[in-house]
Amino acid sequence: METIANLRNMEAAKKVKQLVSAIKTCIMCTHSFNISESRPMTTHKVDNEGNIWFLSNKNSGKNKAIAANNSVDLFFGDRKTKFLTLHGNATILYDKEKIKELWHPIQKVWFKKGINDPSISVIKVTFTSGHYWDNKHRKIVELLKKAKRFLSGRNKMDTGISGNLTK
Repeated sequence: METIANLRNMEAAKKVKQLVSAIKTCIMCTHSFNISESRPMTTHKVDNEGNIWFLSNKNSGKNKAIAANNSVDLFFGDRKTKFLTLHGNATILYDKEKIKELWHPIQKVWFKKGINDPSISVIKVTFTSGHYWDNKHRKIVELLKKAKRFLSGRNKMDTGISGNLTK
């Protein structure tokens, strides 16, 4: 049986930080110009308040979409045990100190001029709500437990924990 644990405020931010730090890559969905668009994004940081930070090209479609409508959805999943959906608001920043903080040399693939590339922007997503699933067991263990429950005639299983997140 699944345990429900709804989290608010700093408890929610702590859970977001835990899951995003473990998963790292998400699908970011923007909603503007009467269309929703999704694209993969790698998180560069999640802070103690649960804010999620990305680097982006200031001329990208996602930046244009966020400028028109800052409402975004983020979808995280590790394909095994951890899943997270977040709804929030995105802010585009051009803070050189934050760019230096978030920079990693691999970013030169996207920003040819390096850390001082004038096309770099920062996207900060502040979540307002979300939902998480944090399964206790790895896939094979979960499969074996399901088989045991099925064969024993017991139909309830402790599959993990999930809940709503609100700031």
